Amino acid sequence: MREIGVAYDGSPESEHALGIARALATGHHTKLSAFQAVSVPTYVYLGAPAPDDAASIQRRVKDARDRIAALGGVEPHSACGDPVEELTLYSA
Repeated sequence: MREIGVAYDGSPESEHALGIARALATGHHTKLSAFQAVSVPTYVYLGAPAPDDAASIQRRVKDARDRIAALGGVEPHSACGDPVEELTLYSA
């Protein structure tokens, strides 16, 4: 095993999953990474996007990555899109 990955969104359930992933990564001497899928804001689908939408979404993805990095000992990953699709891509 080279890496253990976990989905993370700051919820109690993801905190619990991260704790288990940390223990597994430590026990197997592997890298630990976490991923947060950032949903596309609903307003993007409802009309013409504002000029700063792309920058706003990129900022949200970066903020998610920064929150994960702040956990310490975790390689942070994040992307914008449908959470199921993005988590599937991440786990591949």
